[in-house]
Amino acid sequence: MKLNKKMITVIIMAIILVIAGYFFSNRYVTKQLFSQHRKEMIDEANVILYATDITDWSTDISVEQKQLIKEISNQNSQRISVVSPEGTMIFDSESDSEIGNNMSHRPEIKEVLSGDKVGSDIRMSATLKESYYYIAIPVMSDGKLMGILRLSEKASGFVDNINQFKKLIMALLIAFMVIVFLLGWNVNSIQKRRELVLTKALTGIKKGEYTDKYLLTDNGELSQLGLTVRSLADELEKQTQDFNLSEQRFEELLNVLSLGVVVISQDRQIVMANPFASHVLGLEGQDLGKDYHHYLPGVDLYEQVEATFETNQSFSTKKEWQQHWYKIKGNTILNDHQKQVVILFYDVTDEENLLVHQSDFIGNVSHELKTPVTAIKGFSESLLDGAKDQPEVAEDFIQIINQQSIRLENLITDILELSKVSSETGDKLVQPVDLRKTLNDLKQQYELELAKKDLTLEFESVGKGLIFSQEQLVYQVLDNILSNSVKYTDEGGLIKVMINESSDEVGVQISDNGRGIPEADLSRVFERFYRVDKARTSDIKGTGLGLSIVKELVETLQGEIKLTSQENKGTTVTVTLPKGVDQ
Repeated sequence: MKLNKKMITVIIMAIILVIAGYFFSNRYVTKQLFSQHRKEMIDEANVILYATDITDWSTDISVEQKQLIKEISNQNSQRISVVSPEGTMIFDSESDSEIGNNMSHRPEIKEVLSGDKVGSDIRMSATLKESYYYIAIPVMSDGKLMGILRLSEKASGFVDNINQFKKLIMALLIAFMVIVFLLGWNVNSIQKRRELVLTKALTGIKKGEYTDKYLLTDNGELSQLGLTVRSLADELEKQTQDFNLSEQRFEELLNVLSLGVVVISQDRQIVMANPFASHVLGLEGQDLGKDYHHYLPGVDLYEQVEATFETNQSFSTKKEWQQHWYKIKGNTILNDHQKQVVILFYDVTDEENLLVHQSDFIGNVSHELKTPVTAIKGFSESLLDGAKDQPEVAEDFIQIINQQSIRLENLITDILELSKVSSETGDKLVQPVDLRKTLNDLKQQYELELAKKDLTLEFESVGKGLIFSQEQLVYQVLDNILSNSVKYTDEGGLIKVMINESSDEVGVQISDNGRGIPEADLSRVFERFYRVDKARTSDIKGTGLGLSIVKELVETLQGEIKLTSQENKGTTVTVTLPKGVDQ
């Protein structure tokens, strides 16, 4: 069983404390032994000074004094040396080889020469090849240094005592460590079970598994930690769920956004593109990680992106690409301390088409208004120039002016109606609308025209045909469609009106076997001022706004309109309106 880190720390601390105690105890005892031994040697040195009675140590000493010093050296098992005030060896009881040598560099001699009362050192003797303890004292006379007496002896004696003390301390250290280890082992075995529980808990959290219970049943020191882990697991589980949900929502948002998002790394690689952007640029899954410039539409856009990388300045541009107009914006972001460029593609095709349509609308309005105005102006000027004096000619001119004024009035009325529908003004009152009654009213309205062209109008209804809607707008829709059928169906033709009903909507289908619409014109029949080939409809008056108004009205009523037609066979218009709710 392995010790946990806490127990290892305790053991390490115990070891450090024991080693520190051993170190300081050893140092203290060693210091005391040295101090005691030093004192004894100083006393012996003073005894030698007294016994030899040497007064001048600066010159060579007598034979009798040398003999006396040697005898004391033998008795005390000490080496005795005499050094001059200048640091030169004068006499040595063990060897004559160093006599005359300069001893001033020896630590104990150096200390005395520097003014200390005692100099001492322990070292290996270069002469005797053994470890010795040295003591030196000054020989003074009238305050003047006369010489130096140095004693030395083998250090093995008190070194052995020190070694014995070290062995004792070492034995105590080993015993203490064994006790600490056994205690640690016992405590560790108790804690191990708790740690295994917590380890399992933390491993589960790391893997994102938060279902296990991690509460400890006893009151050990890890119990509170177990409760904390349980709380942490619950909180992390909630945060993980929230993060995953947010990430999922963000991804779903990117996927359904009606704009393209492309992220380009600092290495100029495409690192992210949502489905819209992938569709715009023609990207496949394997294209991620590739150089972006192969996919951007145009060199100018590539240059703008590169400029953004270099200057951190955003850009905005507009570009036509594959029959679509896009507003393109780019800016830099920092992700993991790396610069990236985000490019946004907004599809503004509808806005551009709207601008084109507005421009066309203004041009068409100008043209359509100009034609009757020019006619009225021209014929009125002719009348003023003398045509009024010619009754037959004047009557024709007045008739033309009247027709053109009616045309001008109808055109202005349709334009105003279209403007009103586009701005969502007008009657918004929702009320019950009986479609069968409305169509019968229209039949009576067109009775004379139907009879004049010998047209047959048939009705068929499935259901009640009752809706809740804006009655005036519904009437305008059906009136316009029926009016076109009457206009473009030749004499003796047939117009059929059918009402179909489902659970939530009602459809009105108006069919005729009239002139029909060429296939090439079908896609434009709802455009403002658009009319089928005027050569085919020159005998029929109209402004070209009827179906545009109908489409706007149907959309206002939240319905749908469909038109199918075959040239020279007829046209079918189907309007589907919601039943609505009785308000």
